[in-house]
Amino acid sequence: MRIMIIGAAGKAGQAVHQHLAELGHEIVTVGRSSGDIRCDITDPAQVDRLWEQSGPVDAVVCAAGEVPYATIDELGSADYQAAF
Repeated sequence: MRIMIIGAAGKAGQAVHQHLAELGHEIVTVGRSSGDIRCDITDPAQVDRLWEQSGPVDAVVCAAGEVPYATIDELGSADYQAAF
């Protein structure tokens, strides 16, 4: 299968990439500042171009996001909302 991984440079994205590649899948990596295709998924125009640039894919994995790393007592409601 040809699989697109959005957020492929992050911790989760790297793990998914490695696992799927080991299974023999063709991977298209997407990231804001790295990857086969550069795309800021918060910009609808860039997302439109993403599909034009990628060509056909069989599956999409989205591991993109800004996740704050802190102890639970250090996290506030804005941190939870940002991670969600």
